[in-house]
Amino acid sequence: GAHQTEQSLLVAFSQRLEQERQRQEASAVQAVRHLFETAEPFFKAVETIERQPAPLVMAHLPDELREAIATLASLGQPAYSVEADAFTLAGSGAHVLANLPRGAMPLVLVPVRFCNLSSRRDIEAIVKTARSIGDAGKGQIAIEITEVPRDIIRSRLADTAMRFAPLVRSVAFELPTVDPPFAMGLPMSTRLATIPVGLLRDGQGAFTSSAGRLVELLKVRQCRLIVKGVDPASDLPPLRAAGVPLVACAA
Repeated sequence: GAHQTEQSLLVAFSQRLEQERQRQEASAVQAVRHLFETAEPFFKAVETIERQPAPLVMAHLPDELREAIATLASLGQPAYSVEADAFTLAGSGAHVLANLPRGAMPLVLVPVRFCNLSSRRDIEAIVKTARSIGDAGKGQIAIEITEVPRDIIRSRLADTAMRFAPLVRSVAFELPTVDPPFAMGLPMSTRLATIPVGLLRDGQGAFTSSAGRLVELLKVRQCRLIVKGVDPASDLPPLRAAGVPLVACAA
């Protein structure tokens, strides 16, 4: 009898957990859908190494939307990746169009994850969003292909750049490594590259000489480097010494 009671309790517990998980999931889906309809991306200035504003801003998912999508992922629902990138792109386009009458405006760099360009359907969704921005907006939008795998076949990068070239002002790539061969493999049309600041440090957290080499290599190719996630208090002097032209500060 005691054993059966124990079993039925365990069943009851697992049912309760499952109900709670489903409730959490339903509320997270609702939150994500609501935010897709009401929220807007936010824009962070890119700065020169001297902390002057550059004519460039980076588009980001609003924090509450990023957190809602992360909650879903933690519940085993890693959905909305393509929608998130399309949302940022569409919101950036709307921002550009709304500000066109005001004259001079910074270029908006919009992140699109490489994994969202792997299936034809996903690519079409992103391309359709970019196309909907139209001629008026495309002069102010650049796409940043992020989370590029290190072992990517170079022709895939060229195909990606060609796909978006007619639709936006520029196609930038986030470097997954500081190694020169990767940067050398970027399409020749690439004018902007980005890299997370952590990739410029060694295992002990010190900046290596690789940053300077990367900057020089890209300069020869007429490509400018933006270092992302920079701590203005500690990172700027070594980055300045390396000749890094542009930074996106974390703070």
